[in-house]
Amino acid sequence: MNHPYRQQDSQIDWQAIGKRLTNAADATLEALQPSPERARRILDERASVLARPSVDSHSARDTTNVVNFSLGGENYCMETRCVREVRRFGDVTPLPGVPEFLVGVTNLRGEILPLIDLRCFLELSSKGPAAPSHVIICGDARAEFGIIADAMLDVSAVALDELTPDPIGPSERGRDYVLGIAGNATVVLNSSALLTDRRLFVEGTAPTQNAGGD
Repeated sequence: MNHPYRQQDSQIDWQAIGKRLTNAADATLEALQPSPERARRILDERASVLARPSVDSHSARDTTNVVNFSLGGENYCMETRCVREVRRFGDVTPLPGVPEFLVGVTNLRGEILPLIDLRCFLELSSKGPAAPSHVIICGDARAEFGIIADAMLDVSAVALDELTPDPIGPSERGRDYVLGIAGNATVVLNSSALLTDRRLFVEGTAPTQNAGGD
């Protein structure tokens, strides 16, 4: 078989090799510095790819980070943006003549905060006697009230567009203060609704935006 770059007398065909190297150099230059027509075609192809919808459905989800806790045998969660801190359950001073869901008040670094039994507030039956171990301090600009919890679980992300919209019970409060039920049967609370309900505040602990009086 004859080599493509050798002449019949077995000498190297330098002319053929030089032509091939020239063609390779031209192709490389075209790739590095394409003509206006080729450059426009490349940009059009890239724009077409970028315009395609993403296959990652998670990126389009409306998600929020939540603090998970248990109370009365059920799991709940509240948005982290509304949780200022978590403390061990400590001394509580009962108050006379207050709604049943108001467990009492506690002293938080000189601030008097009401403590709320969430299941009682939502008018849900408890599956057993409460044995709170923690208090979730809730608030926006400042600490406003605490929610008692039997146990703290973890912090996770919840896809709001995947919540089951069914309320957790027949009570009106269940519909107003619950965003929905997550896939793991966790009740996702409406944090904003809780923080704007004045029934969860006692005298002197109302939201700061209402401070100042008339």
